[in-house]
Amino acid sequence: MPWIWMGKGGYGKGYGKGKGRGKGRIMGTPDVKVWVGGLSPEVKWKDLQTHMDQAGKSSWVEVFSGKNAGTGAVVFKTAEEAANAVATLNGSLLGGQPIIVDKWVPAPKEDAGVGEVPP
Repeated sequence: MPWIWMGKGGYGKGYGKGKGRGKGRIMGTPDVKVWVGGLSPEVKWKDLQTHMDQAGKSSWVEVFSGKNAGTGAVVFKTAEEAANAVATLNGSLLGGQPIIVDKWVPAPKEDAGVGEVPP
C-alpha cells in the first residue's frame, strides 16, 4: 500500500484542540479555594478529598508534587465551606501528621518590567 499523507494531527483525532485548559488548572475564585500544607508523601488526592469533605463538599482537589511536594489545593462549592475548612481543619491530622489549612492567596502578577533588561 502506498504511503498517503493524512494531514497533520494523526487522522483527524483533534490534536491541538482545547488549548488553555490543561491538566491541573485550579478553577474558581480565591474565596472558594484553600491551600493545604504539611502533607505526608503518602497522601493522595482522594485521601485529602475525604478529609476536607468534613468541612463541606469539595469540587476539586489536587496534591502537588515536585518542588511543591507536601502541599495541595482544594476548591469548595461556596466561600462559607472554604472558611469552615480553614477554621475547623487547620491543625487536624492527616496521614499521621498535622496539616496546615489556610485561605488561598493568589500569586501577585508582575506585569511591570516583563521582558525588560535592567540597566
